[in-house]
Amino acid sequence: MKKLFTLLSILLMFAASSFAKRLPPPEVAMLTKENLVYRSAVNVSDNGKWFFGIVVIESAEEPKNSRSVPIYAIEMDKYLEKDVQWKFIKSMEFRDENTITIINERNHTFELNINTLEVKCVNVKNNVFRCNFRAKERYKCISGDINKIFKMVINTENSKAESK
Repeated sequence: MKKLFTLLSILLMFAASSFAKRLPPPEVAMLTKENLVYRSAVNVSDNGKWFFGIVVIESAEEPKNSRSVPIYAIEMDKYLEKDVQWKFIKSMEFRDENTITIINERNHTFELNINTLEVKCVNVKNNVFRCNFRAKERYKCISGDINKIFKMVINTENSKAESK
C-alpha cells in the first residue's frame, strides 16, 4: 500500500508539472505576394517590459532585406511570470488584395494594410495592452502609439548593442 501511495504521488507530481508549462507558439503559415514574404514573429524588449507581436516582411530574393511591423504590444506585469503574459499571433490570412487579417491568442483581430503598413484594430480599441492578472480585464487597452513604443525599444536596444 505504501509503494502504491508513493507511486501515485510521483505520478501526480509529473502530471501537475506537465500542465504548468506553456504550449509552444502556434504554427502560422507564411504568406507570399509579389515576391514578398510575410511571417509572424515576436520581439521582447531587453528589459522584459514589452512583448510585441510583429509581422516581418522579407524579400523572397533577398531574405536579409526585411522590415518589422509591430501589430500589437503588451506591457508586461513585472510581478508575473513572463510566459503566462505572452500572446502569440495564431493566424494570418489575406482578407483582400491589400489587407492581411491577423489574430492573436486572445482573439484580438488586427488588419495590416500591406501598401501603407498601417495597422487597424478590428475588435479592440487600441493595439497597446497592459497585462494585469489581478484586474477583472486581464489585457486592458491603454493609450499609446505602438510605433513610437516599438521604435523607442528597438533604438534603445540597438544603442546598447553598438556601445558594447
